[in-house]
Formats: sequence, C-alpha cells, structure tokens
Amino acid sequence: MSKIDLEAAYYHFELHPESRDITTFVARSGVYRFRRLMFGIKSAPELFQREMESVFRGIEGLIVYMDDLLLHGETEEAHDRTLEEVMKRIAEMKLKINEQKSVFGVSELFFLGYHISEDGIRPTGDKIQAIQNLQPPKSDSDLRSLLGLINFLGRFVPNLADLTFHMRQLLVKGTPFEWKASHDQELNKLKELLGKVDSLAFFDPTDETLLVTDASPVGLGAILIQIKNGSPRPISCVSKSLTACEKKYCQTEKECYAIIWAMEKLFMYLYGLHFTLITDCKPLEYLFNRAQSKPSARIERWILRLQSFDFTVRYEPGENNLADSLSRLSQIDHVSEEGSDVIAWLSEEIKPSAISIEEIGKATIEDDELQRVKEAICSEDWEGVPAEYKTATVRSELSLYDDLVLRGDRIVIPGQLRAKVIDIAHLGHQGSTAMKAQLRAKVWFPQMDKAVESTVRNCKPCIMTSIPDKPNPLSRRLPTEPWQDLAIDFKEGLPDGLSLLVVVCYTCRFVQVEPMKPATTQRVIGALLRMFSSFGIPRSITADNGPQFRAAEFSKFCNCYGIHLNLSTPYWPEQNGAVERQMRNIGKRLKISAIQDTNWKTDLYEYLTLYHATPQETTGLSPGQMMFGRDIRTRIPSIYQPPKLRWEAAKDRDMMMKENHQRYANEERNTKEHNLKRGDVVLMRDLNPGAMQPNFRQEEFQVTQVDKGAVTVKSTNTGKVYLRNSTHLKKLKDACSEEDATAQPNDYNGSNEAGPQDDDRYSGTSCEAAGQVDSNTDDTADKCDQRPKRASRLPNKFQDFVMNIDE
Repeated sequence: MSKIDLEAAYYHFELHPESRDITTFVARSGVYRFRRLMFGIKSAPELFQREMESVFRGIEGLIVYMDDLLLHGETEEAHDRTLEEVMKRIAEMKLKINEQKSVFGVSELFFLGYHISEDGIRPTGDKIQAIQNLQPPKSDSDLRSLLGLINFLGRFVPNLADLTFHMRQLLVKGTPFEWKASHDQELNKLKELLGKVDSLAFFDPTDETLLVTDASPVGLGAILIQIKNGSPRPISCVSKSLTACEKKYCQTEKECYAIIWAMEKLFMYLYGLHFTLITDCKPLEYLFNRAQSKPSARIERWILRLQSFDFTVRYEPGENNLADSLSRLSQIDHVSEEGSDVIAWLSEEIKPSAISIEEIGKATIEDDELQRVKEAICSEDWEGVPAEYKTATVRSELSLYDDLVLRGDRIVIPGQLRAKVIDIAHLGHQGSTAMKAQLRAKVWFPQMDKAVESTVRNCKPCIMTSIPDKPNPLSRRLPTEPWQDLAIDFKEGLPDGLSLLVVVCYTCRFVQVEPMKPATTQRVIGALLRMFSSFGIPRSITADNGPQFRAAEFSKFCNCYGIHLNLSTPYWPEQNGAVERQMRNIGKRLKISAIQDTNWKTDLYEYLTLYHATPQETTGLSPGQMMFGRDIRTRIPSIYQPPKLRWEAAKDRDMMMKENHQRYANEERNTKEHNLKRGDVVLMRDLNPGAMQPNFRQEEFQVTQVDKGAVTVKSTNTGKVYLRNSTHLKKLKDACSEEDATAQPNDYNGSNEAGPQDDDRYSGTSCEAAGQVDSNTDDTADKCDQRPKRASRLPNKFQDFVMNIDE
C-alpha cells in the first residue's frame, strides 16, 4: 500500500474570475482577494472531492478522499502499476505532494483514523487511548462530544446502541443532566470493550457470508461475518437506537426490523450475493422461508423491501448463535500479542466454580501428604508426617470420612485445591478477618491464615479500594534566626480577582501580605524584593507547587540571591504548615469583613498589627518582639516596660512547645512510619475519585527515592515521575533487591521539603530543587507573554494565491 497526501489541497484549483470578488478581505497593506479555492468556503469540500475523483477516475486499486490518496494491490507489481498511473496524473495536473506525510510501498499504514494492514482494519492506538482517558461529561455538549468519539469506533463494537442507552437518554429534550452510577457503568463497559477490540477483516465476495442480527427493547444490532477455512472473521458491526415509536413494536416486529435495517445498512456488501441470515427469533424463520406464511401488514411490507436480496434464514438460539462461537474461535485461532492480552484478561476475570465433595475426595487420594496423614491416623505412626499435623491439638481432632480427612467437623483441603478454596472465599473481596472466619467454620489446612492474608495483601482491587495508610510522623522545623526561613503561598478568591501573597517567618511567625493582580512570577519577585529591602534576604523559602513558584524565572531569582527554594510535596499542604495556618486566620478576617461590609484591606492590616503585638503560645513572645527586639505599639494603652529580650529562652521554649505539639499530633493522628523503599511497586491514591471509582489508581508505579515522608515514584507504563507523600501510596509488591530499582534517585539532599517532581498537571523528568520546571509545563502566568505577535503584513506563502485588487 501507499498513501499520498497533497500539500495545500484547495489551492491547486483556480477560482473563476467572476467568483473572486466574494473572497475579498482587508489587510494592513491593502485589499486582497483569492484567485484560488480557499479554505473556509462552505462548498469547498464537495467541489474539491468532485474534482479529485474526476482527475483520478478509472484507476484500479485507488481510494480518493479529499487530499488523501490510498493505493493498494494484491501484489507488488499491481501496486506499482497503480502508483505509476497515479504519479502520471499528478504530473499532468501539476499537483504538489507533501512528502513528509506520504508513505510508499508498505504493508500497513494509518488512513483516516484507522490502522490498515493485511490482517484487516482496526482503530489507531491514540483513538483507543483517548476513550480510555475520557472523564465523565459535565454537560450536554461534553456528552455529545463523548458519544461522537465513541460512534467513530462503533463498527468495532456489537450492540453499541444498547451500551449507550442511558447516556443517550440524557440528551432527550427536557431531561435534566444528572450523571449517575448507571452512566458510569456504561462508560466503563465501553472503555473495557474498546480496550480489547480486534481487527475487522476485509470483505471477500468469494467467502461464505453470514449476517447475525438481534434486537433489544432499546436498540438493534448486527454483525457481518465471513467464514474462511472454517474460521469466522468479523467484517463490520452496526447498531441503531430505537425511537419512541419503534420501542412500542412487539418483540417479533423488532427482530424483523433489525433484519430490514441491517440489510439496508450493509447494502454494499450484501447486494447480489447469497448469504445466510442468522436470527434468534424462531417465528421469523417461518415468515421468511415459507410463501404461505401470513405476517402482519407491517412485517409484510418489510419483507417486500427485501426481495432484492438473496438470503436464507436460519434460526440459532441466543446461547448458541454464531456471535458467541465467533468470540471463542477468535481467541483460539489468533495467536497475537493483542489476542494474548485478551486471553489473559479473561483468565483473570473468570470466577472459580464451586468445589464438590467428590472433587475434594479425588484430590485427597492424589495428594501424597494427606495419604501419609490417613495412614498415620489408622496406624498411630506419625513418622514422616509434616509437623503441622503432629501438634497435640490438630492430631487429636483428625479423623477419616470416606476419602476425606476431617479436623473435627471441618474438611482438610488437599494441596491442589487450597488456592481455589481461598479464591472462592475471596469472591466478595472481603477482608482477611471475614475470610478467616468463613473458612474456619468449614475447612482447614496448614498455614491457612497466612495464605488468606497473602491473598488479600496481593489483591489489586482490594488494595485500590482500601483506606490510605497512616500518615508519617510529623517533622517539626526548629527555630533559627528571624527572617531566615520563610514560607509563602497565595490566598485566592478575593474581590475584584485579586490574589494575596502571604509570607510567614518560620521562627518568629511574622507575617507580610501583598495584594496583586494578576498573580504572576514577576509580581511575586517584585513583592519579595520590597520585603527584602526592609527585613533582609532570607536563607530559604518554602512554597507549594504553584506555577509562579515552579517557573524558571523564580528559580533564577532565588539562585541569584543565594536563597534555597524548597517546593513541598504535591497534595500535602501539611508540609508547609506555618503559612497554611495563617491562611485560615486571614480567611476568617476576610469573611468577617464581608459580613460587616467594611474595607477588607483595612481590616486585614489592623488584624496583622494586633497579631504582631500578641505573645505566641509557643515562644512566649510576640512576633514583633522576636523580629525587631522590641514591643510594637498598638492602640491599647499600656505603661508596661518590657525587660530586655531573652532570645535564648524564647528559642528553648519554642523548641519544647514544638516537640510537645509534635508528640500530641502524632498520637492524635495515629501516625506510623512507612516501610516503603527503593524498588517497591506501589499504587498511587486518586485524590478526586468518583462514587464508583476506587481510592487508588490502577496504574502501577516504582519507588525511586525515599526522603522521610516524601516519596518519588515512576510510572511503569509511561515513565512519568511523581513526588507524593507516603500516605498517598499503597505498597503492591516488595522490591526483590536494590539492583531491581531501575530509576536513579535525584541529587536533591533536603529535609522533608524535597525538590519538586512531576505533578498530575505536568510531566517529564525530575525538576531541580530550585524550582525549574519541565518545558511542557503550562505556566498560566506567562501565557500572555508567550502569545505570538500578529504579522504586520501578508505572509509570503500567500503571495502566489492572492492579488491586489488595485492592480
């Protein structure tokens, strides 16, 4: 096959002089009109398609769609003849080929959104991935876009109309848009089916052709199948939703309507060809095959519409129809990577069946271990019997019942059935305690409790829906000197679109605020420089992962002034607790201003004045005393003369109070040291799960670095790197060895405020501790500066296609 793409498609055709005036437009350098067919004209696609078909009419093995040409041949010689003729026509018409998008002489290629090969046609990976990543829609327009993308792949999904019934009901006029659990189930089912679609084969008129139809209360469906060498191959799947009137048909009429609709839908395949129609409606076999049948008037009219088709009707019960056998045969005959994935998925999803007493008895006879136990029970000679059976408690309770070994009234399960018994007990995904209670009442085998715990611990769905692990113990920051360690953050949602930059000193709790609009990196740097001019340059700044702080410009600013930038772990505000606590206080004052209808800026500055003069519980001194070495005067009268500032005593008190608070917080939150290490395979918590979504993502990650509670992980599928707190992760598999960890730790050596990694909003490699971000990061603060300037004159590439009206 070959694919040819034309460059600047519409511009190949010249406009008639009488039609050029209606394309007139005004530019800065004058008034212009197009002399060639331009993009944006409503009738341009139809005109262009008609002319392209005229240019390439009569060439065998060629498909023309707009500016895309697909050439194919059964042999290389046939393909080359077609290609030679096409290139000859292109040269005659002086068409220009886009070589970068054209492909020549290949056995598989992408064309019009599909992957085409000698095996057939299947959707491209980006289409499947786009559907797999779809989020539940939030409006009618979102839902229409979602259904449009799904319908593009409808030919690969049987009974698509049934699978989208509840979602389509939301688009009925007058229906309020309320996304419910039934809609989530339909969307998840579609993602599941589209993730396993196989190729659709090419139609061959010489093969045996089958048309399988079916009707449900809400929709119609049909599958076109061909049999080649005894193996069925799907050609196309079609479906249709029923209108309100059509839903009132009886079931026989619906089944008949499905046949009429399917034949007319697949007319290009079935016309002039004898085929077999398979239906699970027994009355239709009689109605279609016998001339003396007396159908209703509606069905009789439908049968008349099918007189141009040559077919034989065959009845197949629903459980025995060809569609079911098709799926089974496809799994056996197709030994490919995609087919193996489907088989593996089915194997994992098959539920174990119940175990009969006869099956246990047969397995007991074949189990050497239990045969030795049976001999020991009869002979009282316990030599050679495993130690688990020889303890006094177990040994006294063992007995025989036919071919079974019992412990009291519980069956001793042979080795080959133990895993199956545990799987049956775990069908409802109960916890280990419930599973043990259920099994202990009926069966027993050595180390049963450990096997149960191992099953629950290694069950991925159980892990994904479990509660997060206990948080890591708090790590307090000990006092140093005033204005040396700062914490900064933004308070959003202020009137007039303002944002409030809040700066807090970790040591003395001194607070500075700066309103700004918009909150860009440049404005943040300007505000910090004004504060530095009054209080000096700090040694470190701790911030969250806001775009202003992740920008390369802010990183350069910190490096220039010798400031160490700590970016906290994403989605873990506790790591920057000093500023988060002030956010709550400031938010309370802003709400009070809104209630009293007063100036919020005046109220905020009055609050900060009193706050800076109020002694802190942890230090015994006010933030103003610790910052300036003196009391700050307020409007409250006082004759008190404070003694000389005892800085060392305040630091000791601060340290003691922080340790007490840390101990109390750890006890209150029941913290626990995590056991994650490099190389462990973990699941990441979904921070915004839906009602039917698990707490943890299905994607697996590998731990690459552990720094106290900050853990760096790397996706095993995409390679993306994330920084998360340990409570956001759940261990799935232990690391076999240190060498198994494929990812290397980054070079950042810090405390709990580790350097930033990829967040859900941006991806790539690890970022430096100074806050430099990946080039793919969407820095919303810099969008205006990055917008390209509009050209001041008409671009040169259009000069060949337009002319000045004055000339």
